[in-house]
Amino acid sequence: MKAERVILSFIAVLVGLMVAGGTFYVYDHYFKSAPKPAVQIITVKPTLIPSPTSAPKGDFFTITEPTDESVLTTHAITVSGKATKGSIIVVSTTSSDQVGVAANDGTYSLSTTIDNDTNPLYITAIFPDGTEQTMVRTLTYSTQQF
Repeated sequence: MKAERVILSFIAVLVGLMVAGGTFYVYDHYFKSAPKPAVQIITVKPTLIPSPTSAPKGDFFTITEPTDESVLTTHAITVSGKATKGSIIVVSTTSSDQVGVAANDGTYSLSTTIDNDTNPLYITAIFPDGTEQTMVRTLTYSTQQF
C-alpha cells in the first residue's frame, strides 16, 4: 500500500506539471501583448511664408506728394504718386476717405482735407492681384510763421 501511494503521488505530480506547462504555453502564445514599435523621431524644418500684406515683386507704390512731416498752411491737400497700373488708391484722414485708381501710366492724384494740428495720412494701394501696401504720412496744419 505504501508503494501504491508513492506511485500515485508521482503520477499526481507529473499530471500537475503537465497542466501547469500547458497553461503557461497557452498564456505565452495567445495572451501576451505584441512588442511595442520603436520610437521614431521626426524632424520638422520651419519654412518662412511671406506676409499676405506685403507687395509681391512687380507691384510698386510710391508717394511723391506730400512729404512726411510736412507743415501746411492750407486744409486742402493733393496726394500724388505712382503705383502699378489699375491699383486702387485709398487716402484716409481722420475726417475723410478718398478712393481713386492709378492710370495706365501708373500715376494717381487725389484731393482731400486735413484738420488743424497734427494729422496722420494713410495711403493704401490695393494691387490688381488683391495684395495691399499702406504708407503713412504725418502732416501738420499751422498758420504760424517759422
